[in-house]
Amino acid sequence: RGASSLRNFHLRVLQSKHRLAWALKTNEIGILVGSRTALFDDPNLDCRLPGLEGRSPIRLCPATGVPVVETSAAWVFLGNAAQN
Repeated sequence: RGASSLRNFHLRVLQSKHRLAWALKTNEIGILVGSRTALFDDPNLDCRLPGLEGRSPIRLCPATGVPVVETSAAWVFLGNAAQN
């Protein structure tokens, strides 16, 4: 019983952290990630709270010459950060 209660507690904490992160994302216009993160992780960065799905931020990525494959979600590439 003790291990099960602890597991349920950890699950509730994790779920509340996700809800907080999703709520914070609704206040942002965009979230900037590096090109390698975009290429290898392809993060969603969306809000999954019921009724707020349309308030997800734009996914921003600096254009550094690293090829990023087309994904299901839109990316905005910002200039050429590789140029000095």
